[in-house]
Amino acid sequence: MAKSKLNKKIPELVSSFENILVCNNKQLRPFVEIFVFEPENVTQKNLGTLMGVFEINDTSEDSSYVVNYLSSVIKKEYFSKPKRAPIESFEAALHRGNLALSKIAEHGNVKWIGKLNAIIAIIEKNNLHLSQAGTASALLLRAKGLTDISEDLSPTDSDLHPLKTFINVSSGRLEAQDKLIVTTAGMFEIFSLEEVKKSALRFSGEKFIQFLKTALGSELEKAAVLVVDIQEKTEAEPVATTRKDKTLNAFSQSAFFREPAPSATNTGKLPPEKVSAEMTQEIADEINTGKEEFINEKSGHIYIKGTMEESLNIKPPVDYLAIFNRQLGAAHSGVKRISKSSGLLLLNAARRISLPKISLPKINLPARSASPARHADESRAGWHSDAGGPAKKVDAPKPIAKITTAETIPKIALRKAEPTAPGKNYAAILAAKAQEIFSAKNKGRLLNFLQQAWDKTKNAFVRLLPDFTKIKKITGQLDYQQRIYAIVIVLLIFVVPLLGLRINAYIQSRKPQPVAPVVEVIVPPLSQDKNVTRIENLNAVYSDSNINTVINLNDKFFAVSQTQIADLQTAEKIAIPADFGQIKFALGMDDLNLLFLINADNKIISFSPVPKKFQTNTLTVPASADVKAAGTYLTYLYLVDANANQIYRYPRAEGGFGAPTNWLKTSLDLSQTSGLALSDNIFVASNNTLTKLFKSQKQDFTLEASATPIAPFKVYTKPDSQNIFILDKQNSRVVKIDPNGQIIFQFYNSEIGSATDFTVDEVNNTAYISTAGEIKSFSIN
Repeated sequence: MAKSKLNKKIPELVSSFENILVCNNKQLRPFVEIFVFEPENVTQKNLGTLMGVFEINDTSEDSSYVVNYLSSVIKKEYFSKPKRAPIESFEAALHRGNLALSKIAEHGNVKWIGKLNAIIAIIEKNNLHLSQAGTASALLLRAKGLTDISEDLSPTDSDLHPLKTFINVSSGRLEAQDKLIVTTAGMFEIFSLEEVKKSALRFSGEKFIQFLKTALGSELEKAAVLVVDIQEKTEAEPVATTRKDKTLNAFSQSAFFREPAPSATNTGKLPPEKVSAEMTQEIADEINTGKEEFINEKSGHIYIKGTMEESLNIKPPVDYLAIFNRQLGAAHSGVKRISKSSGLLLLNAARRISLPKISLPKINLPARSASPARHADESRAGWHSDAGGPAKKVDAPKPIAKITTAETIPKIALRKAEPTAPGKNYAAILAAKAQEIFSAKNKGRLLNFLQQAWDKTKNAFVRLLPDFTKIKKITGQLDYQQRIYAIVIVLLIFVVPLLGLRINAYIQSRKPQPVAPVVEVIVPPLSQDKNVTRIENLNAVYSDSNINTVINLNDKFFAVSQTQIADLQTAEKIAIPADFGQIKFALGMDDLNLLFLINADNKIISFSPVPKKFQTNTLTVPASADVKAAGTYLTYLYLVDANANQIYRYPRAEGGFGAPTNWLKTSLDLSQTSGLALSDNIFVASNNTLTKLFKSQKQDFTLEASATPIAPFKVYTKPDSQNIFILDKQNSRVVKIDPNGQIIFQFYNSEIGSATDFTVDEVNNTAYISTAGEIKSFSIN
């Protein structure tokens, strides 16, 4: 007999985190960091916890933002796709971190290379995955043994390259009672591995943490240690509940409950607290009484006599359709019966009606045989028969008139229809009638009639013509002068109307003709342009007074006005500090998940959407600067100075931004700058043109020629985007182009002409425009 497999349940583990961050010199704080990022919602739960330590041994200002920037980039990528497997998300996050470091190096910031020490790790369920850079270490204490599990993960000095910062991943299983110590190399300046192991075994959890804080804080300027204790998850046992006795319902699920087979401890009988002995016997008696009636011979199933509705004393559902059909049938039969009765009644009434009798001379007709026309013959003779009974004599009504004129008799006789006999040849009858009509006698009458009609028509026509004899006689009686007058009058009768028509035509021709209105041909805007989509209506998203702009911050959208910031997804509004003053620029920094507001005095504050708090930042702007545009890339801030025709780049530093550097190395007119967008390149919209910059130099870049030239007012792109969007306010359109300046799509709506700024949601193919009092959106599919 095969052995059954053992169901060994893997215990669920829980982790507790304690961090020890030492920084006795505040200026070194930007160069060391500990992070523990937990899932923010249920969908991210399977990804577990992302944790680690960072340290940079270069203390220059260019390196001051790398730690903060790198941790935010890795967190964003790791939790961006919850449906990915944790190890896939971890590898994607490390790759994204390498790319971010590579971009920093492309901008000339390379002092941190070879001086970055880091451990990045995830704990998901009972699994641990980690990667190393530099001299940071991950130690695992298990069963009184301490192991460096990060050994040899970091790339060698010959492989130093930003894209190879995190290249190796180590994975393993965690067990209950494990202790993980993630630390920078500073701890080993005080303790050896053996001393760390002995201290961890000697002290309990809290005392060990306190021991490390005291020792490291006293001996080191900066250090970062993260201690993780792994314990088995304990669950409270469920409280047993006793069910109350209740009467068994034969139609409930408990009536069909199958008890387990009898065993040494189970006799096969129901416990007394579930069903009483009386109830058991009652059910058994009912089954035995109707055993033959209830048991199906073929299947052996037990059935209950009668329907469930009868057993529960519930009336069966009413079949309204059947009732309606029955009533409809009854109504049809009634109508049919009434119609039949009414028809017979009318027929009998008609039979009793007697027509006036007319006295006619006796005409010999052929004898009639018995036929269904009997009732009609009897009626004419003054007889009436009821319902097919024997004919009875009735008094005929008196005749209305008596015809005695001999001339009238033949005419009436002609109207007398001959009796119709079955099988009579109607064609022969019609031929005989035609022969009678066209006989010699009748033919003469017909020709005589036609001759008379022709004579009358000819005489009438002759009477219409003038009598020339009378005209000649009258004319002969006139003298010469009278004849002249008569001729003139006749001519005038015919000439004057013709002359009047000619005069009228001449007068009409001399009148100024009404000028036909010029039909203006309306040409739709951009009718000759490439790939134009006309947006019928824009969707109203948000309204407020004095709106400054709309911002896309990590695919979350915020409306910024002079008094508040509104989250367009949640509709939550946060008031801007009243003493900040007039807002000039509002922009987002994805890598830090912060919004920055710059006022007219070039003061800057940051806003974090998570705690929803504002913080004052440091920013030094030359006193003579005329800032026309602002933008961010990674953790850098860029400002366009129109007076100096220069672009300043500010690195992120503790409490704000460090000293600026002159980024632009070529001559460029920036006096009319209206828009700025940054990715791997910088795009400047100025004076209806778009300029592309890379590594401080102007690039060869031209927009595709269009029937309606593109006039860039604002420009939008992002580091991970392959598209560039241009707000052409002058022509009420948003143009989507590729990195080479070729037009992909154009979106037109007259309301776009009133936009002050715009942004794009490429994930959902939606564009947002801001006006002075409203934010609207439209699809860019």
